[in-house]
Amino acid sequence: MEGPLFGYSISPYYRSGDAGDWLRGIYRKGFSTYDRDPTGCVKTRHSAWWYPDDCGNVYLNSPNARGNVWGDYSNLQFSEMKMKPRDSTHWYTPQP
Repeated sequence: MEGPLFGYSISPYYRSGDAGDWLRGIYRKGFSTYDRDPTGCVKTRHSAWWYPDDCGNVYLNSPNARGNVWGDYSNLQFSEMKMKPRDSTHWYTPQP
């Protein structure tokens, strides 16, 4: 994830889990909010997110569960997203 100079853009390279790779369309897209919404997706989806140009089919920050969607999954009551640097050796030291 980049800082404010690049709009908090995200470049997802690798993922793990079994919910599908729905982040591939947001490579280098800035985080959209109500006050910075170049695609108009925040207003239509009621959710701040990293949106592709066509708004895509992933948005997990809706104020109500009916609006939380991850690809084929909708009405999500809970979601959790964890990120780490590409070279995670800078921050993680395994316990002996």
